[in-house]
Amino acid sequence: MTKTPCETTNTFNINWLHRTGRLRSGCYASVHWTYAGEPSGNIGHTCNSRHQITLNYRCNDEPVEQTITLQWTACHYGGERPWFICPAWKNGRYCGRRVGNLYGAGKIFACRRCYNLCYHSQLEAPSMRGTNQMHKLRARLGDECEKPKGMHWKTYNRLCDRLQMAEERSWGGLFARFGCPR
Repeated sequence: MTKTPCETTNTFNINWLHRTGRLRSGCYASVHWTYAGEPSGNIGHTCNSRHQITLNYRCNDEPVEQTITLQWTACHYGGERPWFICPAWKNGRYCGRRVGNLYGAGKIFACRRCYNLCYHSQLEAPSMRGTNQMHKLRARLGDECEKPKGMHWKTYNRLCDRLQMAEERSWGGLFARFGCPR
């Protein structure tokens, strides 16, 4: 069975809601999603209290109202961070997992484990993982692999080490793919 990547589903992110001030009690707002430039969904949400948010949307032309519990945790350097409590039931058990994202892969919004979603990178062939990571690191370091302005030397050295390991994995994957001895 092929898993569905969570990047292809509508995602509801708690940090974005908090950053945009949508977690104030009594606040009503809506979110609109697009896929390939076309509208793919919208959802209205009302923050009932500091610990509860209600989602209003349509699924297969059927209106759905879903209430989700919020939990707040203290941060080490002050302030608080909000979390969704996954409202789904799977195999007769309540999930209740504390998560930052809920996914609309079915009738309700739930965590990725309840919908058995994966990340896109988990679907890559093992022989391509090194190559893809190598391209991401080169994009971050620039074409000349010179230390970008403002980057700490410790970070730059760590990224260069990771780039070297990714290049070795990439070559190993190519050799294995084409059956060449090293």
